[in-house]
Amino acid sequence: MYILSADTSTDINTVSILKDNDIVGEITINAGKRHSERLISLIQTILNEAQLTLNNINLLAISIGPGSFTGLRVGLSTWKGLALATGIPLIGVPTLYSMSRLAPFNNAVVCPVIDARMKEVYAGIFLFEKDKRTILIDNFLGSIETFTTKLTELVKDKEPNLYVYGNGALMYREKIKEKFPWVNFGPEWWAHPRASTVGVEALEMWRNGYNKNLDEILPIYLRLSQPEELRKKLSCQTQ
Repeated sequence: MYILSADTSTDINTVSILKDNDIVGEITINAGKRHSERLISLIQTILNEAQLTLNNINLLAISIGPGSFTGLRVGLSTWKGLALATGIPLIGVPTLYSMSRLAPFNNAVVCPVIDARMKEVYAGIFLFEKDKRTILIDNFLGSIETFTTKLTELVKDKEPNLYVYGNGALMYREKIKEKFPWVNFGPEWWAHPRASTVGVEALEMWRNGYNKNLDEILPIYLRLSQPEELRKKLSCQTQ
């Protein structure tokens, strides 16, 4: 099964083709705010380099957040357009779930942490044991202090191993290490989501019976956008 996957939830634009769990090709580039300019050309490039066409693709997978409002909208609308045009099934993959697949963890508590701006982070807490992943906390939004407090309630000692990574972990490294001196920080290339792990997660979801219509696949927004926040404040002031 060929899977065309992407993640646009951060400034990193990443597109991948997998054959089952094997990477055929992957492109990762810091696009800044220019996802809409880069995404279609990256799809064309990776298909050409892999000597494939959309006719060869069996499954589409896109990260649905949490993350950048604009990036998520661009990625999801592009992948929905591909699904509508081709009839290929589409799977919406939570960003933090896919980031938990960045390494073959075992006997470990795994915490991907992404900078959410405004002195907050998006984060998840996953337990890996005996080749099974258990979601302890998913799609957290809040301060790093609140997150580490929640993590303290779940991790009492040095067993199992604790991994914390992502650009949010890099940003708040010292505060995390203060609470968990034994923590393992992932390498810098784990700082951002990867399209290949979006594909890996999507294949697992597909095999487990994922079945959603396109209009049911929605981005995960854990807070209002800045324009929505402004409208809400203005509305409250006028009441």
